[in-house]
Amino acid sequence: MAKIASTSTMSASTRACRLRLTRKGASITPERVSKKEPNAIRTTLFTPLSWLPKSLYLQFHRAANVYFLSIAAISTIPFVRAKWQPKVFLVIFILLAQACKDLYEDLKRRRDDQAENTRIVGRFNARQSSFQETRWCEIDAGSLLVVERGSPFPADTLVLASADSTGMFYVGTKSMDGETNLKERQAPSPVHELLNDNDRMDDERRQVSIANQLVDLGLEVGLEAPNANVMEMNCTVAAKNFPQPSGVSKHNFGLRGCELQNTAWVIGIACYVGDDTKVRLNSFPPPSKSSELERFLNNCVLCILAVLVAISIYFALASEFFLADSTPFYKIFLMYLVILYPVLPMTLYITFEILHLIIGFQIEMDPLMYDEDTEANAKARNTSVVEELGQVDFVFSDKTGTLTANEMRFAFCCVGKATLGPFLPGSDSEDGPGVEQAQSALEGKSGQHRSGEVRAFFEALAVCHTVKIDEDGTYQGESPDEVALVQAASNVGIVLERREAVGNSVVHRVCYGGDRAEDHNITHVLGFTSDRARMSVIAARSDGSAVLTTKGADSIMAGLLKDP
Repeated sequence: MAKIASTSTMSASTRACRLRLTRKGASITPERVSKKEPNAIRTTLFTPLSWLPKSLYLQFHRAANVYFLSIAAISTIPFVRAKWQPKVFLVIFILLAQACKDLYEDLKRRRDDQAENTRIVGRFNARQSSFQETRWCEIDAGSLLVVERGSPFPADTLVLASADSTGMFYVGTKSMDGETNLKERQAPSPVHELLNDNDRMDDERRQVSIANQLVDLGLEVGLEAPNANVMEMNCTVAAKNFPQPSGVSKHNFGLRGCELQNTAWVIGIACYVGDDTKVRLNSFPPPSKSSELERFLNNCVLCILAVLVAISIYFALASEFFLADSTPFYKIFLMYLVILYPVLPMTLYITFEILHLIIGFQIEMDPLMYDEDTEANAKARNTSVVEELGQVDFVFSDKTGTLTANEMRFAFCCVGKATLGPFLPGSDSEDGPGVEQAQSALEGKSGQHRSGEVRAFFEALAVCHTVKIDEDGTYQGESPDEVALVQAASNVGIVLERREAVGNSVVHRVCYGGDRAEDHNITHVLGFTSDRARMSVIAARSDGSAVLTTKGADSIMAGLLKDP
């Protein structure tokens, strides 16, 4: 089936530009053509003018529709001597019915676009010194926005301040790459260090105070030309206090569609809006889909048509040779073609489309497909392929998290030559026997396990991570693996109590059994990558020495123990 390019073709700017934040508003150099709704998106397939022509073009990829139209045209020829009105009107009815079905599905896309474009976000009005509710579609490049926890970013936003005193925030990228792991992001250090942030204020006053400071800094953001590469962002930021531009990367951005998590709010400047955003540059016009059943039906129709044409040729030849009919061959052939056309019922495809609509409606109203978490029913966005549901031949998964919903729980651990566990809770208790074994070892009551080794093991779990403590005391991190490891250490009594930024380092306060607390000054974090297959942190000590703590895959760590 051919794909029709939507009229919402990406109109991204191809030039780099500079944003300057002032009290009068943001100025863009070079200037761009202003739009009424610069951040609006459209995923519909049709416009009022293109609906009927595009729909008819798609319909004529079906062999039956071409055949029916040909029969209707042939029936209007005088020498065929056939009633053309029923055939022509029926063909028109079938084509219009299918076009109306296409229009109905496109109106549902328009409804979803409208819901997306009319979402609300806070935009800073420098003249009134307040954040005002603004629809997403009205956001322009240079708008200063406040995004709250659980809300998606309305545009590709350079985050300049966070509710976290460290300027750190987390984003969920599930809508972009399907990953449920949270990604750690950071406000640019040169800007964050210039802000006089008083976290004792209430959130509203604190947000306005930070926004006023950002406007007064005279920020100037240099933006590269929009491109579809989500892994790279090469921009700069400068201000009156540091006129030399400082580089910013993807680690300072919240991309459109990504949700803010584990942070109460962030303030940032919208840099790329509408079709210039990464998610739009990587999207494609909605395709015209066809199912396996429809393709099989189309092939069957072609076979029937071939047989029908062969029979019509045979009858025309027989009439010419055996009946000595003086009528030209082609006229006899066309007459037989019209006489035999009911062999292929004209209502075949219209019945097919009606069944699609009925099944799609049943899917949307099915109570068994209602999601209580989001309070939403299933949505049949394209009813043309509903019969494909459940017909799975292969399942491709890059890792087990895709199939296990990324729910990680600490089960066993091996310390030295001894195994502790299971840590999974039993039916009659909250903690598994492994927790009691580890606590006994830490207290020196177990002769089987060495207290120092067990303490060092769980201390490494409580120190080597980037987990953040939420307001309600729960642990939140980039991946459920990290959270599970830190939670396991907490269960045995080595508790991560606090994580805060001090200068250029991060301090992890770890409490040991409730009677002693120790601060671990993390000066460097070497993040986990697929190449290294491990994560490391360097903690500075008061005597000037440092401790390197590493955790990673067994295949990598075993080699490092022999030859670090």
